[in-house]
Amino acid sequence: MARIGDYASLGKIRTVFLITFCAATAFIIAGGLSDALAFFILIIATALGVAGAAMIHNYLDRDIDAVMERTKERPLPAEKIPPTSAAFAGMISLGIGLGLAFYLSVLTFVFALLAAVDYIVVYTLMSKRRNPTNIILASPAGGLPVLAGWSAATGSISILSVLLAMLVITWIPNHIWNLAIVWAEDYEKAKVPMLPVVVDLRRACRCTIATVVILFGLTTFLFVGGYFGWIYFAITFPFSLALLVGNLWVYRRPSKKAIHGMFKFSSPYLAVVFLAMVLDMALV
Repeated sequence: MARIGDYASLGKIRTVFLITFCAATAFIIAGGLSDALAFFILIIATALGVAGAAMIHNYLDRDIDAVMERTKERPLPAEKIPPTSAAFAGMISLGIGLGLAFYLSVLTFVFALLAAVDYIVVYTLMSKRRNPTNIILASPAGGLPVLAGWSAATGSISILSVLLAMLVITWIPNHIWNLAIVWAEDYEKAKVPMLPVVVDLRRACRCTIATVVILFGLTTFLFVGGYFGWIYFAITFPFSLALLVGNLWVYRRPSKKAIHGMFKFSSPYLAVVFLAMVLDMALV
């Protein structure tokens, strides 16, 4: 019998926490914290929506997961959860999340729906097994919840909200490609054309560095452009510089151990950057 932990794993609980935190941060920055009910609903809507989309993704990818060493112990390939139960749980979770998003605003619902469509349809069904740009095509699914959080507070979007969403979108390829480099043989065995499977190691690292350079520029611009102050800069600049220098070092001396280290380092990056935004607003 499936346990709660199995369903939490099926819904990619770490991803749920990260994306929900980013969406909630956008809501706070937009000035919506005075509406406690809307803030609470946004958190529930985002968490359920992200978890539901992840469950459906895992249901559709269960054949791939069964082949790959990294994923073969996930609840579906390990037969801890029946496939029909996983699909049903995913649809219910996603449906409730979208319903709550619609309650907040039509625009919030649109962004939440687009995120789900991008992740499930564009990425999982259309591009993951066919196109090495699959992660680029999947990245908007991570940024759109930020726009959903902002619109839940304001009923609109702004230049800053788009910049915040772009931060998430730009971070995703660096994070996933480094993981894919480490597990390239796994993806090749499963016939998934991730970038490190179809190009050599140095070219894959160059592509990763390109996204880190853009990410570094975006993170710094939020300070230089006057959106956030010195507290934000003091927290984010060392992390951004370390991420950039670390990836450049990996390019010069590529090894799976070093690349996996950069993957682990990039894991908390988004949370640190978005937390720095909140602290900058609260302490100034």
